[in-house]
Amino acid sequence: ICREILALLLQQGARLARRGEFTERAFINGKIDLTQAESVLDIIQAKTAKQGRLAVSTLTGRLGKQIDLIRSELLSVQTRVVAGIDFPEEIGDAPEPEIEEVAKRARAQLFSLSQTAKSGRFLREGLKLALVGRPNAGKSSLLNQLLKFERAIVTPIAGTTRDSIEEILDLNGIPITLVDTAGIRHTEDQVELIGIERSRQAIAEADLIILLLDLTAGWKEAEDQIYEYAKEKSILLVANKIDLFESDLANKIKEEMYFPKHL
Repeated sequence: ICREILALLLQQGARLARRGEFTERAFINGKIDLTQAESVLDIIQAKTAKQGRLAVSTLTGRLGKQIDLIRSELLSVQTRVVAGIDFPEEIGDAPEPEIEEVAKRARAQLFSLSQTAKSGRFLREGLKLALVGRPNAGKSSLLNQLLKFERAIVTPIAGTTRDSIEEILDLNGIPITLVDTAGIRHTEDQVELIGIERSRQAIAEADLIILLLDLTAGWKEAEDQIYEYAKEKSILLVANKIDLFESDLANKIKEEMYFPKHL
C-alpha cells in the first residue's frame, strides 16, 4: 500500500527527498548548527549504544551552545574595541586588562574543548588495534579469545595466518577494529612476504599496537624488526606462553633478551 501511494505521488509531480535534505534545510534555515547537522549522520552510523548517546548529546546542541557562548564574549569585546576606534571621544578605549581576561578565558575554554576532540573521535569512529608478533606468538588465539568465538584458524604450525583478518569488537561502548596480522619474520616465501607487507600496512593504520612476545623464544631479531615498524605508535607489550616455561619465570623476565631496555 505504501509503495502504491508513493508511486501515485511521484506520478503527480512529487519527488523523493535527497539523502540528508531535511537536515540540510534545517541547517540553512538556522534551525540547527553545523555540529548538530554532523551528529545526525553520527546517529545513523552509530555501531554501539555509547556512540548513539554521544551523537544524541551533540544533537541537543550542547557543544554548539558552548561554542556560541565563547563566540559571543569575543564578539562583544570586538564590538567595544571597534566602537572605541570609531568614536574615541564618546566611548574611549576598551580596558586592556578586560580584553586580555576575555581572550585568556576564551583560549582556555577552546583548548579544553579541543582536548575532548581525540576521545570524541575514538568514540565516534572507533579504534583500530593491530595484533602483531612473530609467527605462532599467539595472535590468532588472542583474537578468538577477545571475540569469544573462533574467528581465526589456530594451529601449532608457524605461519598459519597468511593475511590480515579484521573483526569489530564492542569494548565498553567503543567499537574496536581488531586486526590479526600475519607473523613477521625473515622469509623467502613469496606468499608469506605478501602477508608480512600487509602486516606492515596494518601497523601503519592502527591507533594501538599489541605486540605479542613468545616468552619461550625470547626477544630476537624478529621482534626488533616489528618494533622498528611500530615504534612511532603506542605499543602494548604482551608476554605470552608463560605456562610453557621450563624454569623460574621471575629470573627469566629479568634478562634483557626478554624485555629490551628501550621498552
